[in-house]
Amino acid sequence: MPGRQALLAALEAGIAPRPHAAPVRTGTLTPARPARSTLGPRPAGKHEVPAKLLPRRYRTHEGWEVWIGKTNEGNDYLTHRLARPEDYWFHVQGSPGSHVVLRRGKGKDEPSRESLREVAAWTAFFSRQRTSGTVPVLYARKKYVRKPRGAKPGLAEVMRDEKTLFVKPAEPPASAEIAEEEAAP
Repeated sequence: MPGRQALLAALEAGIAPRPHAAPVRTGTLTPARPARSTLGPRPAGKHEVPAKLLPRRYRTHEGWEVWIGKTNEGNDYLTHRLARPEDYWFHVQGSPGSHVVLRRGKGKDEPSRESLREVAAWTAFFSRQRTSGTVPVLYARKKYVRKPRGAKPGLAEVMRDEKTLFVKPAEPPASAEIAEEEAAP
């Protein structure tokens, strides 16, 4: 190598190498960090989701599965990670509240108007308008819901095809709750 020979000649002659010259490396190269396979198995629970992000789970009287967010971060996780494009997304219009997803599945089945009203009433219950008389609840397919760029957790906007239902807030019955061991995202 011409660069190496020049450096060796300069060192023998007692001339210091130029400061901008690249240092010569000899020997074997060592990786900056060990290979993943040499570190052993990954720590258990690394991919587990914190409980505060997991939604409440209910089932409508017709059998549709409904997921309800608990916190702003949980709403984000539910809406933008767990929900599928064909699911229905609900939120109270103009007021803070939980994001609610009605799981549609992959079939052609559509929930009845009665099921949509039931889920909208639950949405109103899990919002600040819980004590109001009649509450406007927006719903749309999840594929039309997005998070604005740089927005805080829990913020979402509907791009198109939104509909509004006016309902009275209603707490989901205890019989509608899905047990934890039965529920799986």
